[in-house]
Amino acid sequence: DLERRQWLALVGKEGLVLTDLRPVGVIEIDGKRFDALSETTLIRSGQKVRVTAVESRQVKVRPLA
Repeated sequence: DLERRQWLALVGKEGLVLTDLRPVGVIEIDGKRFDALSETTLIRSGQKVRVTAVESRQVKVRPLA
């Protein structure tokens, strides 16, 4: 369905961490805020991340190298 495709379209996009991901926090992509889960360790506010997956509206991210 349309909503599912919109969520899946986030995969591969870059975002900015607004609140520390410990492992859950808030990121911003294209001016919209999303709850996100770090796939690795703590990711500090201000860092850039890439969306690696979306599962049941849970956005998973990794820090950009």
